Amino acid sequence: MYLLDSSGIESFFSEVPQDSWFQDVTITALTAKATLLATQRYSRLSFREVARLNNIKLINPQASAQEVYFSKLFAQYPGGFQEKMNQNEALLILGINKEQILNLTPQIVRSRHRKMMVLNHPDRGGSPYMAMKINTAKDLLDKTFTFK
Repeated sequence: MYLLDSSGIESFFSEVPQDSWFQDVTITALTAKATLLATQRYSRLSFREVARLNNIKLINPQASAQEVYFSKLFAQYPGGFQEKMNQNEALLILGINKEQILNLTPQIVRSRHRKMMVLNHPDRGGSPYMAMKINTAKDLLDKTFTFK
């Protein structure tokens, strides 16, 4: 049994050899305890707290698919529509990216048009203006784009 003198805990550790397994056991025990405490604390966090700690922006679960899509689209491409639509704007409206342009077919344009119209149809609460722009984009690509 070790007794601590006035110098405190230092005399206790001075009697233990420096290359002892005691240091390894102590470090392992402290690491295990810290891991358990961190795991317990993390398990009690809400999803919002976890997202805030990781700088993740939560999307409102009540938001419609249309709102989520356009919030991402407008964040990526700020600004409004051009006065006269060109091919670049038509591709952006239909969500066709650079990699898909080389393999663009009428079927891809048709499927993208259908997908965008489902998200933006005026009968489902979408904007008539956006529906018009989507239809214009499809018509423009059908007329001007050279398909493989």
